[in-house]
Amino acid sequence: MELSGEEAAGQLLSWGWPRATVEGALRGWADTVAHPEQVSPVFEELTGRPGRSYQQWAYDHADDFR
Repeated sequence: MELSGEEAAGQLLSWGWPRATVEGALRGWADTVAHPEQVSPVFEELTGRPGRSYQQWAYDHADDFR
């Protein structure tokens, strides 16, 4: 379930997060939507298997959460 920015801020504030931290965290997380992290080549170097994005992992494991 996706929360609105206001809902997420309210939840974090209710957990005692400082307002400045909440604002910074929400900006950072929002930025990853437009600019997702790149898959690191180190995973493949270590395991011999190509890495995959979180989006691909979630798609591959969606049935595990149903």
